[in-house]
Amino acid sequence: GRRLLDLAGPVLASAGQHRFIERAAQSLTAAAAAPPQLSAATALNRCRTRMLERLDGLRRNPRQPTASVLHPRGNSAYHD
Repeated sequence: GRRLLDLAGPVLASAGQHRFIERAAQSLTAAAAAPPQLSAATALNRCRTRMLERLDGLRRNPRQPTASVLHPRGNSAYHD
């Protein structure tokens, strides 16, 4: 059993890799064909709201970086 698996390993790995790529391509095709889930207005409002929240945080305490969704604790490569 072990020897057979050792011999078939490269073939199985290659087949698995091709299947993974095939499934990923199918998923991307389906996602590209799907209608957008947010309207441009909704996306813009969400970005505007986050920007205004950050500006408000800067006004309250300009020396303290405010937390964001991407950096909830204020930890960022751009801040010490």
